[in-house]
Parts: sequence; C-alpha cells; structure tokens
Amino acid sequence: MHEEKELDLLDRRLIYELDRDSRQAVTKIARKLRISSQKAEYRIGQLEKKGVILGYPAIIDYKKLGYSWYALVIKTRPIPTRKKAEIISKILANPNTLTFFEGEGRWNFYYGTLATDVVIADASISQVHELLKDYVMESHLLIHTGAYYYGRKYLYDPADFEGAYGDAARDAKWDTEFKEVSYGQQISKAKTDVTDMKILQWLSSNSRISTIELAKRIKSTPDIVRYRIKNLIKSGLLKKFTVLLDPGKTGYSLVRIFIRLHFHTKAKRDEIRSFLHKYPVFRIISMVGRYEMLMDVLVTHDDELRQLLDDLIDSFPDAIVERETMRIRRIWRSNYFFTP
Repeated sequence: MHEEKELDLLDRRLIYELDRDSRQAVTKIARKLRISSQKAEYRIGQLEKKGVILGYPAIIDYKKLGYSWYALVIKTRPIPTRKKAEIISKILANPNTLTFFEGEGRWNFYYGTLATDVVIADASISQVHELLKDYVMESHLLIHTGAYYYGRKYLYDPADFEGAYGDAARDAKWDTEFKEVSYGQQISKAKTDVTDMKILQWLSSNSRISTIELAKRIKSTPDIVRYRIKNLIKSGLLKKFTVLLDPGKTGYSLVRIFIRLHFHTKAKRDEIRSFLHKYPVFRIISMVGRYEMLMDVLVTHDDELRQLLDDLIDSFPDAIVERETMRIRRIWRSNYFFTP
C-alpha cells in the first residue's frame, strides 16, 4: 500500500516545523529543536534528496485575485505505459496545469487549474480531454467554492518528543491552538501590482526562496520584497507557507474522498468538516459539480480508511448520498497558484 516508513523522530519534527512555516530560517528551526544549524540543514537536504520533500508551496488565496479553481476528474481505460508518459508530459508542459494527480479507484486522474472565468478554464480542460480522448471513459468538471487546510499534525505527537528536539509542552499548546487555514472563498478582490504578482508566483514555486534571491529574480531590493510579503500576508493573499511531501515515503497513503450530499447546505458541510477534525484529514474542499465535498486523508492501512468511511456514513446517514475514493499513486504537480 505504501513504501517503508523512513522517518525518524527528528525527520518528523523537521517536517512539522516546515509545515508550520516553511519560510522559517534553518537557524530558527535548529534553535527550536535544540540541534545545530548544520545538522538541521543536512537532514532537510536528505529529506529533499530522498524525495520525501517534493517542494515548498505557498497557499495563496486565488479568489482575492479574481480566480476560481476548476478541476477535472477522469476515469480512463488502461493506457500503455509509453503513451501515458507522453500524454502526462504534454499536460505538465502547459503552465496552466497547477495540479495533476494520478491514482486508482473511482478516478485515474485529477487535474486542476485557475481561471478568471469558465471560458478561459475550458481551453486548458479541453487540451486534457483532447490528449486523453482515446482512453476517457468518464469525466466531470468540478468548481471549488472554498478550501480548508489543517496541516500534518498526524506526523507529530508532542508526547513522542518529551525531552527531545524541543519543548513538547509548548508544541502541544500550539497544536491545541492551531487554526484551520481557509482560502478560495473571499469574493472581494485585493489590490496588487506587477511586483506583487511576481512575488506570489515565486513563492508559489518555492516558499523557502531567500529574500535576497527573490529580490534578484524580480529585479527589486530585499527591503521592498520584505515589505511586500508582509503586506501580502496582512491582506490575506498569502495564507501559509508549507511543505509538499510524497506520502508514500512518510509511511502513509494519500486518499481523496469525494462526497455527494443529499441536500447541499453550508451548515451541513460545516458539520461534516467539524466531525472530521479527529481524523488524519489535512485538507477539505467544498465544490459544485458531481460532488459537494472532497477531503484529502492520509492513512497507514486500509482498515483505517474503512473505519473513517464507516464512521462518516454512520454519523451522517441522511446527508451523504455517495462517497467515492481515489488513492493517489503519483503527485505529478501540486501548486496553489501559477509559477514563473
């Protein structure tokens, strides 16, 4: 189901810190963990080299920029390996491809893009359909209406670190006070200029890029970049700096659960979302289309997934019409915004 778990306590602690804020300096992380900066930098480098850490995206509230998120779920018949690689290469070559997952279960592919209206989105979606036209059995368009990010607290139990790698009591307090990060819901547009957009694109690509390097990339100064980032956070455009992981290399499987509701109300979605807080769910998305909700869950074995699905149905028997799963085999791309 997943690869052998490679993470020791220090690896998990480092990832936890990077998930909390991936723009933290290595020196700051090292102080929290009570290790040397050299050791922290080496271990993070090893996690990157092994492919455990795939990148450092920034969560950007695209709705405040006038964009909406359009997704396509696709079921295909078997595609020959060489042909599939050729199709995927062409899909990824399109800069409008922000998210592309390959999986198994109800759906084989999940494609995501941003656009200011459905006509523009259709151009990117039509390309995907065209490339897969000989293999598509079924597909559906989904439009996201809001998302919530919860982080990877499942990787880290402060009790495991009592007396090691930092202050467990402090981290337990932070874990209790952790607030969900919401995005993709605000209708009001934020005021931005070309410099702001360049900063957002670079941070979307790599949120750990240094202020000095970012200033060079956009032909500005470090002071201006620091000031702009501070304002982008204050305006609610920059929601969070985080880390992208290969779930299999952390000992988990990533499963997307798609939910159809009998009646579609915000109150019911909020009730389900609140119920899911006790499970290893790190992202929940509201949408319109074939489904009303999507949740990203990380599980270590099939029994854990079955228990979650059973609990969900038992707790909301009159609300949930259908729940379908897609086990992610490969994260080809996962961005929250356009990159340079």
